[in-house]
Amino acid sequence: MGNKANKSATIKKGTTATVNAIGESQIGQEGDEIEIKYSSIIGEGGFSTVYKVKETKSSRNRRNTSQSKSPKKSYAIKRMICKDDEWIIRCEEEIKMHRICVHTNVLPLLACFSVRKPRGITEYLLMLPLCSRGGLQDSIDCANNVSIKRNQKISAFTESECLSIFSSICKGVKALHSAGFTHRDLKPANILFSTDNIPMVMDLGSCAKTPIFIETSRDADLLYDTASVHSTPSYRAPELFMTAYPCDIGVGTDVWSLGCILYAMLFGRSPFEFGQGGSFERLAVMVRSFYLHF
Repeated sequence: MGNKANKSATIKKGTTATVNAIGESQIGQEGDEIEIKYSSIIGEGGFSTVYKVKETKSSRNRRNTSQSKSPKKSYAIKRMICKDDEWIIRCEEEIKMHRICVHTNVLPLLACFSVRKPRGITEYLLMLPLCSRGGLQDSIDCANNVSIKRNQKISAFTESECLSIFSSICKGVKALHSAGFTHRDLKPANILFSTDNIPMVMDLGSCAKTPIFIETSRDADLLYDTASVHSTPSYRAPELFMTAYPCDIGVGTDVWSLGCILYAMLFGRSPFEFGQGGSFERLAVMVRSFYLHF
């Protein structure tokens, strides 16, 4: 069963919480306690809420007096309320992936915290950099809006910008593959830009060990069900819709998604979204049919 975010449990502005630093990041050593104060909600999804937060002055003083007079830095807190074991496992896997894959082009996990609450609920707090520049999807949406106003197709990026950004994304994905994992949900919305405009792959909760051997129809059905939860249809590889078994499912699924991302950077949508409203067509994926959106 899914686990949808509980909007009634939104945290009020000014509420404080403590998280523990991961590894040796920009905010401290492994296990350092970081006290943060909630500022505002900056995003809500089906399974999490993302808040803008700042570290409290007392926390900064306690960690490093040399930084106590520096400007307060904002961060993002991804809050997940898990009501079943499936989502607890997913959160733990996401944290593990951040520990395994540390790379310039992968969004770093700075700190985390989990607590068991009544009625079998577990709350997870994941502290991440605040990417105020937004992400790839934001840039694409902006260009699409301009295109509509001008009645003329405008690309979000020049060809050289596309190549540079795409090369960085590929490096981040390669780091995941080198660690023995596939991302499974690569799409423009899961690429953020750092304050230095560096593209970073995010949302590692969808990652899985690779390759996966599909031997029976039951394996194929299970793969389809898993892909339906963890990946976005318009960027999903055809073998995740219908699997011819026996076979190995490997990093090629991410390569397919990367191709769709590059296409979207140039043309403003996935190659398998058609018509004025950009409706997704599964059959087009299965037969590899698309057209260029000039």
